[in-house]
Amino acid sequence: MSIETTQTQSGNADNQTDDEDEFLPNPERGCGYLNDGKAYLRADVGTDGELPAFVEFDEPIPFKEDRKRSYKQFPGIQFELSVTGNAGLTATTPPHEIQNHLDRLMADRPTGTTAGEMASFHSHDLLMSVGKTHYETADQFAAEAKVHGVNKAISVTSGNEPPVVNPGRTRLFLIHPHAVEVTTTEMEEQEVEKTEIVELPNGDTKTVSYTETEMVEVEKTEYVPGVFGYTYLTRVVYTEDADGNVPKYIQDYEATGALDVVNVGEPVSYAEQEGFDAEGNPVDTEQETFDVTAAEPIDLGEMYPALEAMNPDDMERADLGSLADAEGVQGWAPSEEHDVFSGDEGDVLAVLREDGETVKIMPSNNVSIDGDVATSIVGPYRLTVEDLGHGKRMVAVENTR
Repeated sequence: MSIETTQTQSGNADNQTDDEDEFLPNPERGCGYLNDGKAYLRADVGTDGELPAFVEFDEPIPFKEDRKRSYKQFPGIQFELSVTGNAGLTATTPPHEIQNHLDRLMADRPTGTTAGEMASFHSHDLLMSVGKTHYETADQFAAEAKVHGVNKAISVTSGNEPPVVNPGRTRLFLIHPHAVEVTTTEMEEQEVEKTEIVELPNGDTKTVSYTETEMVEVEKTEYVPGVFGYTYLTRVVYTEDADGNVPKYIQDYEATGALDVVNVGEPVSYAEQEGFDAEGNPVDTEQETFDVTAAEPIDLGEMYPALEAMNPDDMERADLGSLADAEGVQGWAPSEEHDVFSGDEGDVLAVLREDGETVKIMPSNNVSIDGDVATSIVGPYRLTVEDLGHGKRMVAVENTR
């Protein structure tokens, strides 16, 4: 799933009153449906864009300043660089997304000829909160965002213009009030049952039970706010009211390109949606991932008997074009003598199963290895392979042209 930055017009003949009216899809979400006469920060989701629909932090980062009911500007690049990486507090899914983001920014041609004319000069990453009333966990919001994108309501008035959104480059970081689980231990008074054997006057013994107050160490779990991920915004939209009216100041913002005026489409309940059951629980939205904490290496022969026996010299090269811009493809390490990670003589970074065949991922002569990550430019493709340990590899291919 990815963000499509090209906006399209809706062709809903039942609702459309003007050829240029756009009707936004209106699926039921955890927070309900889109409202008439409101402004939203929006991430349009499509199937043929270049960006992940939602980027998750594997371990959310604690953030004490919760309750950002409206957006605030946020140093997203500085933040992400400081918390990710080999020595960082967390990683992202998809992996290494900050580097991909920086590469895209460097490849962009600036708009205008002066700083004041450049969208990137005015746009900043943003930060908002997700309410726990509508989304009990951060995972619920992330799962929904991967299917439907993101709409976050904001206040836009005649004296409060919308933020500048550089489509597909401005990011919205999100806080959930219960994103981070914190376990602490405290000393607490508790009644403790005890037994004691006492000797009776006749020489017999008797077990006596009683309670006594003692200070006991108790483990407690609480949840605190944290930044759990972000989405790539594509625009700001304002929905017409029920009568099709739009305030004059909104029309002025639309004329300058600050937002798009749209109509709200017909509501689509959870029961009518693909990807959710009738109660709103996501269905088949989680990607299969490697269990990198496995105690023992996986025997590749158990999974694909032919893989262990095959010589990479006999394998075809993988079609990098078919892998380009995928969110990450799971593969395996080649035999040690062919493994680039094992020494200078290696010529293969990973092996994959493609259409029932075992294929190899090969770098060019300019391969670079930094810890567990190898990068190489192969023709028009940027190849990134991460060694996950236990014979597993994660492969990402990006078309740089």
